Amino acid sequence: MGHGQSCFYAGEASKNAGDRPAARNFYRLACERMWEAGCLSYSRSLLDERGGPVDHKKAIEQLTDACNEPGANQAGACQTLASAYSVGEYGLPLDNAKAKAIAEKSCDLGDGFGCLLAAQYED
Repeated sequence: MGHGQSCFYAGEASKNAGDRPAARNFYRLACERMWEAGCLSYSRSLLDERGGPVDHKKAIEQLTDACNEPGANQAGACQTLASAYSVGEYGLPLDNAKAKAIAEKSCDLGDGFGCLLAAQYED
C-alpha cells in the first residue's frame, strides 16, 4: 500500500478486528506517507501500549516531525504536542512558552482544540 489513506484505513480495520500490532504497523506506514490521522494514531499507540510497548521518545519525535516538517504541518500533531508540553507529559518538561507557541501553530492550521489551548495563555 503506497497511499497514506489506504494504510490508515487498513490500520482501522486491523484495530477493529482486534489486531493492535498490525494496526500500529499500518498507522506507522500511513504516517511515513504523511497522512495526518495515521501519524496521530501511530503516535498515540506509542504513548499508551496500543499494539506494542510504550515509546514516549519515539511518539514525541513523530509528533514533532509531523508538526514541524515542511509540507506536513499537521494540526492534530501540533495540538497533541502542545498539550503534552502544557502539563509536562510523556517525558517532556512543563513548558508554557513552548506549549503556547505550538498551540498557536495548531490553531493557525485549523485545529479548534489548539485554539482553545492557545487562548489559555493569552494575557
